[in-house]
Amino acid sequence: MDGGHVRALARAVHDLAEGVRGAGDRLATATSVGWTSPAADEFRGRVRDERRRVTGAAGLLDEAVVALLRHAALLDASAARPVPLTAVPRVGGW
Repeated sequence: MDGGHVRALARAVHDLAEGVRGAGDRLATATSVGWTSPAADEFRGRVRDERRRVTGAAGLLDEAVVALLRHAALLDASAARPVPLTAVPRVGGW
């Protein structure tokens, strides 16, 4: 896997994070129900908690994107500097 492959994976994870974030935004609209009762209050509280979890998941996916992009850069940098054959350890006495 080279830097380009890792960047493609980062793009897919970024798109996933955006989808998860959008789901959290849609959950926010559910708290604006126009009814009042203890059940409505419980519903709103649970939706708010779930939205926090969903938003947190999107944040973790964002962090994964950053890590993947750093990894891609390291792969690119290492590909640009080939290892000389003298630096390869000898195995089996050859």
